[in-house]
Amino acid sequence: MRSRITRRSLAALVAALPLLTGAAAANEESGEEIVFSGGGLIGLACGAKPNVGAISLPAESTLRVVNRTGYKAKLILDGVTQGEVGKGDAAKVLFHRGPVTVALKPNCVLTEESTSVRVTVRPPARVAPPPAAPRSPAEPAPAVAEAPPAAPEPRSPDAAPDRPTPGDTRPAPAAATSSTPPDRPTGTAESARVPGITPSAVPTTQSPLPDPLAAPLGGGGPDVAVAGVAAEPVAAVVPVEESGPVGLLALIATICVIGVSAGAIRAIIAQRAARAA
Repeated sequence: MRSRITRRSLAALVAALPLLTGAAAANEESGEEIVFSGGGLIGLACGAKPNVGAISLPAESTLRVVNRTGYKAKLILDGVTQGEVGKGDAAKVLFHRGPVTVALKPNCVLTEESTSVRVTVRPPARVAPPPAAPRSPAEPAPAVAEAPPAAPEPRSPDAAPDRPTPGDTRPAPAAATSSTPPDRPTGTAESARVPGITPSAVPTTQSPLPDPLAAPLGGGGPDVAVAGVAAEPVAAVVPVEESGPVGLLALIATICVIGVSAGAIRAIIAQRAARAA
């Protein structure tokens, strides 16, 4: 009895081993990263250029997004802003399925159109089912169907009949009694009163309705969309701060400074030209 319990415990452990290893490997580090560097006119315009154009990752793995644009930047996944990444910081993004586009949008006066990276997510590998546990010797063997008795050999008409032995005598089967099967529908009292209809012609049972739960799943129906997000940030991402009015004021101030500087330069040049004359 103990040996049987031990064998079953080992078989259950072998069957659960792939599930344990799959859970431990979830959310693992892929070792891949995307580095966005800055570009554009210093102080006025900025952009984010990635070091790669496309990348492939296994499902349920994380990717580091590094911000080297020189500004705080917004993390955008599939066109949706997920948060902000600080200057020189890196954010980790967990990918469930793909493809997903990743981009950074720096916060500056004039933001150039940033280049996005296409991330392809590979589905997880299917785990093969464990082998069946060996049958213990204590378990009973499956029943084997008995072979039909051999047909008697043909005899010649001149041969004498064999005398029955006491061991071969068997009682004759009882005569079959005529009775109505229980599953055959019978008539009711009301049907017997109707002329021209026999009681046995009116069924008393109805055909059962089909069970909707017994229908096979996925038999030609539309595919159900997978719920949940395709990718989500897991670290080093802060909420987006509202900086629209501040950016507009900074742009107006910059234009005013440029206009005043241009006017001052023209005045200085005009004074020098007048002195030289």
